[in-house]
Amino acid sequence: MTYWQIRAASLEDIAAILDLWKDIDEIKSTIEDSYDNVEHFIKTNPGSLLVACAGNEIIGTVMGVYNGWRAAIYHFCVREDHRRRGLGQALLQTVLVHLKEQGAPRVDLYTYIDNRGAQAFYEKLGWQERSNVKNYSWIF
Repeated sequence: MTYWQIRAASLEDIAAILDLWKDIDEIKSTIEDSYDNVEHFIKTNPGSLLVACAGNEIIGTVMGVYNGWRAAIYHFCVREDHRRRGLGQALLQTVLVHLKEQGAPRVDLYTYIDNRGAQAFYEKLGWQERSNVKNYSWIF
């Protein structure tokens, strides 16, 4: 039996989400993880930011958004002391169901080149690395 629950994030969760993200070494966003940005995401993408909770404590997150063309996953993380217990796989499966229900034909996610743990995790679950795409960003 699992000791966690997965649910859509609410505005009341934002402070705890931001605290979790600060403690996750693998999240190095070039976009500020601010209260206003998370609030905007929750309001404009209802049900697309999921949190995993153990009791009242947020121990994982995943953002999955579909833009009508393809879907993407962001800020997928599990607190280190809760890893390797199936929670990450459950979070990922839950967001994939959400995105499929919205009609997404494909889901993309990104990981830093040096994040070998995440890469091994995705490959174990059947995700395919793409070698035909190079990622570019425009930063304002």
